[in-house]
Amino acid sequence: MRMLLDLLQDFIKKRPGLTASKIAKELEVTRKEINSLLYKHNKKIFARVDHGEKAPTWTLFNSNANTIDLESVYKPEKTIEKQGNMIIKKILEEIDLELSSNDRFETKTGSVKIEVIVASEGINSNFTRFEILDVDDLIIIINDDSYLSNFEGDALENALAMHVLHCIADCLTQYKLNRTKVVEEDFIPTKNEIFLKLLSMKLIKQLK
Repeated sequence: MRMLLDLLQDFIKKRPGLTASKIAKELEVTRKEINSLLYKHNKKIFARVDHGEKAPTWTLFNSNANTIDLESVYKPEKTIEKQGNMIIKKILEEIDLELSSNDRFETKTGSVKIEVIVASEGINSNFTRFEILDVDDLIIIINDDSYLSNFEGDALENALAMHVLHCIADCLTQYKLNRTKVVEEDFIPTKNEIFLKLLSMKLIKQLK
C-alpha cells in the first residue's frame, strides 16, 4: 500500500484532474484501491474537485509543494485502533466478495452502485457520509475515528459489523430521500427497510 501511495502521489502530481477510475486504469489497479487512498489522505495529500453528479477529479492538496514526505503519514496507531481497523478491513473485504457478482443495491428509485471505504474524518465528524462518484454511483465513507469500542473479541467484531451495515443503510437512505424528495419523517422507516434488505443479503457471514 505504501508503494501504491508513492506511485499515486507522483502520478497525480504529473497528471492532475483525472477521476479515480481513470487513475486506476492507468496504474492497472482497482478503483477501490485508488479511492481508498484518495479519501484516506483527502485534504492532506490529495484534493477532491467536485463536479456535482459527475465523477470528481483529483489533484495534489498543495500542487506547489514538493512531494510530501510519506513518513509523516504513517504514524503508529493505538492497539485498539489497529484491532478495529483490522476487523473493519476484514468486514469490507467480505462485503466486496459478496457484492462482486451483484454490486448494485436495488431500491424503489432504481439500482445504486456502492463502494465502501474507511478513512480518518476526525473525532468530531459523523460516523459516516457518502459522496456521489457518478449518477447512482456512491462512495460510502466510514469514519475510523468514530467507531472505537470497549467491546473485545467476538463482541467487538459483531459490533463493528453491525456498525458497517448501519453506515451503509444510513447513506443509502439519505441518498434515496434526496432522490425522491421524501419528507424527513420518512427516514427511519426507509432506513429500516434498507437495513433489513442488507441483512437479508448476508453480506457479513460472521455476523452472529
